[in-house]
Amino acid sequence: MSDPEKLAKAEQRAEKAERLFTESTIQRALHDAAVKHDAFNPSQIITVLKPSARLTQAGDGQFEVQVVTREIDPATGQEVETACTPDEAVARMKQNRKENENLFNSVLPAPAAPAPAGKIDVRKLTHEEFLKIRAEHPEWLGLAPKRR
Repeated sequence: MSDPEKLAKAEQRAEKAERLFTESTIQRALHDAAVKHDAFNPSQIITVLKPSARLTQAGDGQFEVQVVTREIDPATGQEVETACTPDEAVARMKQNRKENENLFNSVLPAPAAPAPAGKIDVRKLTHEEFLKIRAEHPEWLGLAPKRR
C-alpha cells in the first residue's frame, strides 16, 4: 500500500470517528435534557431538536452542544435565531404547552378524582391511583370489598 493510499484511509477513519463522536455527543446531551425535564419519551425530543443541534468547541477546548432556535422577536416582528443549550431548548419546549403538551409527563392534566360506585374509567387512572382505589375502595371498581 502506498503512502497516499494509507493517508486516504487514515483520513476516512478520522472523519468517521469525528462523525460518530459528534452524533453521540449531541444525542446524549439532548437525551439528558429531555430526562431532566420529565419528557414522556426522550427519543421524541431528540427527533425534534436534533436537526437544529450543533457541536461547537468553546475557547477552552471543551465541546458543547448548542441548539439553534428560531423565534419571532415581539418588538420587531422578525424571525431571530438564537443558540441555547439543550437544557434551555427543552425547557422552552416544555413552557410552550399548546404545541408540546403531549411530550412531557408533568404537563399532562391530572386525572379527575374517581367517582364512586363503578363509574370509574380505569383507563384514565394512573397505576398508583388504581392501586390506591383497589386497596381502599374495591367496590368502586366492581370488586368485592375486602374482608376485615
